[in-house]
Amino acid sequence: MAGLFRKLDKMDDRILYVLIGLSVLLPLIKPMQLPLSPSSMSVDAFEAVDSMPAGSRIFLITEIGPTLSAELLPQLVAIHRHAMSKGLRIIYTPTSPVSSPFLVDIVDDWQQEYSYEYGKDVVILPFRAGDESLVVQIGQNFRGLYDEDYYEDDLEGMEIMQGISDIGDVDLVISLGGGELYRWVVRHIQAPKKLPTIIGCTAVMTTFVVPFYSSGQFVGIISGLGGSADYEFLANLPGAGVSGMDAQSLGHVVLLILILLGNISGLVLRRESV
Repeated sequence: MAGLFRKLDKMDDRILYVLIGLSVLLPLIKPMQLPLSPSSMSVDAFEAVDSMPAGSRIFLITEIGPTLSAELLPQLVAIHRHAMSKGLRIIYTPTSPVSSPFLVDIVDDWQQEYSYEYGKDVVILPFRAGDESLVVQIGQNFRGLYDEDYYEDDLEGMEIMQGISDIGDVDLVISLGGGELYRWVVRHIQAPKKLPTIIGCTAVMTTFVVPFYSSGQFVGIISGLGGSADYEFLANLPGAGVSGMDAQSLGHVVLLILILLGNISGLVLRRESV
C-alpha cells in the first residue's frame, strides 16, 4: 500500500491536469444528466410558463451580451425551446446593441425543429437606446416606441402583434439580465401593470432579486447556470445548462478525490519516514 502512495506522490502534475480537464470536457461533449433538485424559484418560473395556454404572448426583455452569455444564453435557449414546444409566442426586446445577434441566432437555430413562423409565433424588436428611460417608454408608450421589427418590417401586419396596444396586453414578462434591468422592469412594467414577471439573472445578482420574489412581485427566478439546468430538467429539454452543471459536478468530484488521495498519501508517507 505504501508503494502505491509513493507512486501517487511522484505522479507527474500534468496527469492531474489531464484528469481534471477530461472530467470537465467529457460531460460537455456527452451530457450525463446527473440528478438535479430544482430550487423552488426555478420550479415557479417553469410552472408559470408551462401553465400558459397555447397562443399566449410572452414579452422577453434582455440585455444579454458576450460578457453575460455564459449564464444568460442557456436560460434564453431553454425558455425559447419550452415556449415554442408549448405553442406560446414570444416578443423579444433587446436593451443592449449587442443583444440582437443572440436573439436572431436563437430564432433561426430552433425554427426547423419546432416549426414556428416568424411574425406569427415570434418577433424580434429593434434595439432602442436609453437604459432605464427605454423601459419607462415600454411601460408607458409601447406601440408608439415600436412600429417596425429588427428587420425593419412593419409590425402592424404581424399576427403576433395583433391586439397589443399597450404592454399590459401581453400575458407574461420575462427579464434576462445581469445588472439593473430587473429593477427597471419591476419599477416601470411589473408594478404599474401588475403583470406576472419572471427574472433570469446571473448567479451573483440572485440575492438582490430574491426579495422581490419573496414579496410576490416576481413569480419565479432563473438563477445563473444552475437555474438554466433546473429549467431544462423540468422541461425535459437538456441543453447547455444541464451539461454545464454535469461538468461542474464531475469536475468537483474528481478534484475532491485527488485532494483526498493527496492528503492520505502525505499522512502514510510521513508515518513511514518516522
